[in-house]
Amino acid sequence: MPELPEVEIIRRELFPSLLKERIIALEMNDNKIQIRSEDILHKMIIDLIRKGKYLFVIFDDWSSLLFHLGMTGSLMYTKTQKILRFQRARITTSQGFISFCDARRFGKMKFLIESEREKVMQSLGLDPLFS
Repeated sequence: MPELPEVEIIRRELFPSLLKERIIALEMNDNKIQIRSEDILHKMIIDLIRKGKYLFVIFDDWSSLLFHLGMTGSLMYTKTQKILRFQRARITTSQGFISFCDARRFGKMKFLIESEREKVMQSLGLDPLFS
């Protein structure tokens, strides 16, 4: 299971690659994830934040994508299009691809408007690494 420090490492590794990337396409390989392409298409990523074990990709209109990696989840950024093992979703950006992979399918990926993100963040309480 990705623990909190591992989720922070993922955030730090992805942040430089994702900053100012624009979303070009969304490919879903899992019907449990209910995100509409039109919610994120053409938006620019302005930040990647973590609270607890949740990652939030923040867009230029302050909406966001929430990721929780569950027990076996991972987020990977690649410059070339690859179908990765256990890939549940792939986001095409202006420079590469973000793949959400999860073998056991316990992870979450959800689109949130700003007010929904704030409610989720408040419900998570204090962050042990940055309190």
